[in-house]
Amino acid sequence: MTPITSILLIVDSIQDRDIEFEQAILDAGYLINEVVQADKNFLAQTNQGRSDLIIASVDKVRIELMEQIALLIETNPLPIIVFTPDENQQAINNAIKSGVSAYIVDGFKANRIRPIIEIAISRFTVINQLQSELKQTKQRLDERKIIDKAKGIIMKEKAIHEDEAYQLIRKMAMNKNSSMAKVSLNIIEIYELMA
Repeated sequence: MTPITSILLIVDSIQDRDIEFEQAILDAGYLINEVVQADKNFLAQTNQGRSDLIIASVDKVRIELMEQIALLIETNPLPIIVFTPDENQQAINNAIKSGVSAYIVDGFKANRIRPIIEIAISRFTVINQLQSELKQTKQRLDERKIIDKAKGIIMKEKAIHEDEAYQLIRKMAMNKNSSMAKVSLNIIEIYELMA
């Protein structure tokens, strides 16, 4: 089991909380750190950043709730599970866009809590890793484009071949103890100022 020390539970109404649902979470070996109401002041009610997992148990998945959850996890990504009877496709789409790891329609059974949490955590971990790899790939591609543009400028200005331009940028980066992308960006900026 992935260690989860605390869960933020979001409910429709604090007064009408589903005690059986909460007890099933506790019986599965998890701690409910906070219980907050799914209203417009949801973010103001919570101690942001103190939970390892969000579980929303709501009758209707409103876009405002999903927007608030997205804001909450923007600075601290974490798995989110939604338990709801709401089968509305738009609600499901909004939940997925907000970063929900599992959307369970009418799926509460005490013996399913632990597997649902574990699957949501695994899915979150995989998606988080893929997003990180995609971000790194995009960054490398952007850097490559900058280097290529700087090579083009050097090739044109010095009338040299591509390999020579690359080696020149590389040497400048080593001399300045900087990355080739930063040196290339400086070359582009200087060239554009002088143009």
